[in-house]
Amino acid sequence: MSAPDFSIVIPTHNRPAMLAEALDSLRNQTGTSLEAIVVDDASTPAVDAAVLGTLQGQPVHLIRNEASSGGAASKTAGARLAQGRFIGFLDDDDLLHPDYVAALTRAFDTHPDIDVFFVDVEWFGDNPKASDRNHRAATEAVIAATGHERAPDGSILFRSGLLEALVRSTPMQFQRPVLRREVLERVGGFRPDCLLWDCDWAIRAALQVRCAYLPQPLYRQREQGQGYYTKPGRALATATSIYEITERLYRRPPIALDAATRALLQRLAALKAFDVAYLHSLQGDVAAALRHWWQSQRLQPSLSPSRLRLPLGALWRALKAA
Repeated sequence: MSAPDFSIVIPTHNRPAMLAEALDSLRNQTGTSLEAIVVDDASTPAVDAAVLGTLQGQPVHLIRNEASSGGAASKTAGARLAQGRFIGFLDDDDLLHPDYVAALTRAFDTHPDIDVFFVDVEWFGDNPKASDRNHRAATEAVIAATGHERAPDGSILFRSGLLEALVRSTPMQFQRPVLRREVLERVGGFRPDCLLWDCDWAIRAALQVRCAYLPQPLYRQREQGQGYYTKPGRALATATSIYEITERLYRRPPIALDAATRALLQRLAALKAFDVAYLHSLQGDVAAALRHWWQSQRLQPSLSPSRLRLPLGALWRALKAA
């Protein structure tokens, strides 16, 4: 049997009904050969291969993590088994538009120099309008901050500025990558040790390969309060993770950096460290605020601790100790 054009990796954990819906959305795809790889992340009971059925006359591939490894490791494991020219990812509670595979295959074939396409998202569920409004505004801001061209087929081809724009904000539309299979070896898999591992991958891709955005709502994102980003009180954890991502790229870049890119990452890491310091100061954690402020200054001395709104006595003692 010849290799498929497209591989879709679906990690799943204890959501059999939603998984069935996700697989049905693959069966509704048109236009090209397709394989599905389901990664059972230690579901109880285990996912039954017989229940998954077939896709285009072939069994759905199933692998299992005996101990839960999380979405990042599961997506990477599935992607490494993919045989398609292109690899996409589908969370088990989401769906794909029927034109997803055909439209993305056309886009890649039209633009052979593009390595990764990010895909527009259509929200459904409890509060889709609010989610769509918030993420669409963030996506438009990312695009506006870049140097790009709009191709005749509607694809937005990024030429410059995407790395900085994604460090500042990585909306959901840029957390849904579709990639040429060989890109996985260049960019690497998703990092299980990173809280915002999907943002981290997008930022690493922007640094290392050619990226584009397909402004067609081909990925259907469920909104029922089940995702990390829908839970309250995440600002500090999110800011801390973005700082870690940026600082790691500056300290341990995966490729050789030119002077301008290295200086950009240094500046962004300093700004993100200051963001973390500011959020700690709002919570009254003086020690953590000053620790992250000091990290920002070691990267790029520029931002005054007075902006943290800390008690002057505590600030003076901390600075003397430093």
